Amino acid sequence: MKTLENTARWSLLAYTSLIVLTVFALANAMPSLQQIPDTDSSIFQYFGQRMREGQLPYRDIYDHKPPSIFYLEYLGLSLGGGSRWGIWALEVIAVGSAALLAYAALRRFIGSFAAWIASAGFLANLTFVFEGGNLTEEYALPFQFAAIYLFLDMETRRRVGLRPFLIGVALACASTLKQPLAGPVIAIAILMLANRIQQRNWHGLLDFVWLGLGFTLVWAGWFAWFAFKGILPEFWEAAFAYNFALSEISPLQRIDALFAALGFTLTSSPYYALAYAAWAAAGVYLVVYSAGLRRVLSDRGLGLLAGVIGAALMYNGLVRHGLTLYRISELSAYRYAQIIPGFMLLVGGLIYYFRRLHLTFTRWLQKIGRMNTAVFLPLLAFAFIDLPVEILISSISGNNFAHYFMALLPSMTLLVGFFTWSVLNFAPSVTLPSIPVVWASVLIIPLIISGAAATEEATRVSRDKNLDQVIRYVEDTTSPTDYVLQWGDYPQVNTMTGRKSPSRFFFIDPLFLPNYTNRFHTGTFLSELKTHPPAEIVDFDPRMQPLFYQTYARNCPDLTDPPYLEQLVAKIVPGEPPPGRNPLSYKLKYFTPPQIPEGMPEVYLWICQNYSEATHFGGWIVLRYTPGRP
Repeated sequence: MKTLENTARWSLLAYTSLIVLTVFALANAMPSLQQIPDTDSSIFQYFGQRMREGQLPYRDIYDHKPPSIFYLEYLGLSLGGGSRWGIWALEVIAVGSAALLAYAALRRFIGSFAAWIASAGFLANLTFVFEGGNLTEEYALPFQFAAIYLFLDMETRRRVGLRPFLIGVALACASTLKQPLAGPVIAIAILMLANRIQQRNWHGLLDFVWLGLGFTLVWAGWFAWFAFKGILPEFWEAAFAYNFALSEISPLQRIDALFAALGFTLTSSPYYALAYAAWAAAGVYLVVYSAGLRRVLSDRGLGLLAGVIGAALMYNGLVRHGLTLYRISELSAYRYAQIIPGFMLLVGGLIYYFRRLHLTFTRWLQKIGRMNTAVFLPLLAFAFIDLPVEILISSISGNNFAHYFMALLPSMTLLVGFFTWSVLNFAPSVTLPSIPVVWASVLIIPLIISGAAATEEATRVSRDKNLDQVIRYVEDTTSPTDYVLQWGDYPQVNTMTGRKSPSRFFFIDPLFLPNYTNRFHTGTFLSELKTHPPAEIVDFDPRMQPLFYQTYARNCPDLTDPPYLEQLVAKIVPGEPPPGRNPLSYKLKYFTPPQIPEGMPEVYLWICQNYSEATHFGGWIVLRYTPGRP
């Protein structure tokens, strides 16, 4: 007699409920509720609007993301006849297919009920990292889950076929939305290599060639496209050179960013916290039940390896270039972060080797271990490797926006599924077979409900009142053919009014990036402003991208005086900490006044000489074009 979870009715119910939950999870991003999109969403939507008029990314419109997101916006707006409903439909397809792929990947190994719990929890708790949606991380989810599904299918069925190639294609598609989103390739490559070496399947190493071929073909297609359009240098500079400069932060800040990311993901949702707990349990499970891993960990040579790694860490922490030691007063937290673990690895490794502790460890593992393949071990191994990799990659730039951590959700979903399977298998069944299901429901379903409650709370009509005033003012005082420049972090002014920016740099951030911005960028910006003078400039007073201005035109030349600009910059102080649990709060202690790039004083001078103050909205100033103002 078939159980409920094996019936076609249960499958239909599971898939249907996940689709319904997808719509619920994304309801707050519907254009009828989210009437003004968030910053990143507005940037991407502006690309779609301009591309529908024939403009090209990187040449006519500038942002540092790879190209797929811009063409998705173009597709969404085209499907919606210019409205955001087409974009929202693409979001539903992306997140819904991710949930269905997660369910399909898990159910074969942990059962339908546990797979549904994990997949439904993924959807219900998406809200904690959603940040308004229409984001690169969101569209990457189906590609990441597809790669995981293909990897598990390949390893468990021992039928390779085109799967390595398709894994490469899927992860390349994710990386063309944002390069770090190909993160799952690290765990997949490690496990593929380990499996083939363990099985002495040397012919299987060719699978890496196919994986690389799939990955390369996708990127080669984009390079060929932009070469055909004659803008390959612009594409490379924006999508690669800018991102290299953006990730240049100090080692100490990188460590702080990592801990801030861990703190945020641990405390923002019980579902995420459970995934971390399951990650620790998965490590123990892998050691106990994986015969190959037990052999590696019980090898005496592991002690020597640990000792060598420890010595290398201590050397790097204690010795500077020229083989001279750091003084104690010179040792930073970054150095101690290498010296202390290095010392522990060195001493522990040597004790493990010379005291032959591997024999004791082997006997202990043999005593408690038993072969159990109910859970597919590569599934756990993937999640165990991928979760720390993803949190490292997500925080590598130091810009810990909450939506960056959407990349952790595939591994977290697998780990919550493992936890649910554990409850179902180890909960006391007494005399009733349904008792384990009851235990799982009591322990885990509240985690789904808490996420669903947060999602419901966020599903409200949202429209920023201050920004709405600015948008209405621009609509009332300019014509649809006028150019409007927003100076700050609010591209919604151009997106919602339909007014074009006079420059490809409609978002000012790239013009103030240290170790990147030069006179070519600022000169291009000034030339575009002079060619298409904006009817209005809205200054949103961004701290790190200041627009300096003089009330009286006779004082405008002061804006080209370096000492005077230094005085203005010195007055800029950090703002208030972000509200609530925000992974960006840590950055306040690293605040340094902005650097005014070369060529920007000439931009200040031209704006000062040709624009007068029209009105204020709180601290925001609207400047109106007044050529050669007195």
